[in-house]
Amino acid sequence: MRPREKDRDGEPNYSERVAVESEKDPAGLLRWMRVQSEGRIERAEGREDGLARKIGEALCERGQETTTAELARTVGEDPDRGTFKRALAAAEDSGLVRKVKRGRWAPVAQPLDV
Repeated sequence: MRPREKDRDGEPNYSERVAVESEKDPAGLLRWMRVQSEGRIERAEGREDGLARKIGEALCERGQETTTAELARTVGEDPDRGTFKRALAAAEDSGLVRKVKRGRWAPVAQPLDV
């Protein structure tokens, strides 16, 4: 997941498969090169992506700061498992939750409708 990264034009980045053809001369110098896009690489949502969303939703429902262990229990996961830790990091990177301090998480403040 690369939600915050943008290219030079300010557009979101995405993964793309490319094919490269080239030819070198006998001395090893590049004569020509052609790069052709073979399209975006679409990936299915992984377990961590779904769990990150579930963590964000659980924390919003709770509405207050909570510990990592309490949050893991709420979503039915073991707080020491790598999958949960990666999903929690992904939730933070995606702006679904915010880290208050070590072992404490809070929902991201929702903007007021004006």
